[in-house]
Amino acid sequence: MRRKLTMVPYKTPALLALCAAALSACAAVDAVNPFTDAVVVPACPEVGLLKDADHMTMFGDGPGRDISDVVFESEIKGFKGECEYVGGAPDYTEVVLNLRVSFDLILGPAARGRDYKFGYFVAIPSSFPRKDGKSSFSAMVNFPPRRNRVTFTDDPLEITIPLSESRRGPDTKVVISFALSRDQLNFNRSNSKTRLRK
Repeated sequence: MRRKLTMVPYKTPALLALCAAALSACAAVDAVNPFTDAVVVPACPEVGLLKDADHMTMFGDGPGRDISDVVFESEIKGFKGECEYVGGAPDYTEVVLNLRVSFDLILGPAARGRDYKFGYFVAIPSSFPRKDGKSSFSAMVNFPPRRNRVTFTDDPLEITIPLSESRRGPDTKVVISFALSRDQLNFNRSNSKTRLRK
C-alpha cells in the first residue's frame, strides 16, 4: 500500500549542522492493529526543504554580486510523491520514496544562453556523512524565446531507505536541497537584496 508524502518545513538554517546532527528516535507505532487482522501501514518519512538551501543564485564569471551579475535564479517550489513499505508488517525492511521536485527559475541580466544545468540532492541527515545518506541529481532547464521565467517538474526520483529497529519510517527525516557551493550558501544567508524575484 502506498501513502502520500507531505511537506514538513525545516527551520534549521545551517545545512551542514543539520546534516551532521544525530536525530533522536521517537516511539514507534505498532504496525498491526491489535483489534483486527488489518495491517496499518506506517506514515511516510518526513520530507522537507532546507531554509537556506531551497533557493540558488548563479552569478557570471568575476567577483560581481550585483543584480546585473545574475545569470539565473532558481527556487524549489515543492514536491509531490508517495512512499511504499517493503517487507511484511510489522518488520518492514525498507521504505521506497517516489518524488517529483518542482522548480521556479528566472533568467538574469548576465545570462549568455537559454539552457542551464543545476544540481540538487535528497539526503537523510541521520545517515550523513555516509554515502547512502545522500543521493545527488542534476536537472536541465530551457528558457523558451521571449520567456525569462519558467516553472518545471523534474523526472521522478526513487529513494530507498533501509529500515531497522533503530530506524523507523515515520521517524526518518528527509531533506531536499540545492547542491550549493560555500559561496552560494553564504550568499543565501546574507539576506542580500540583489535577488530577482520580489
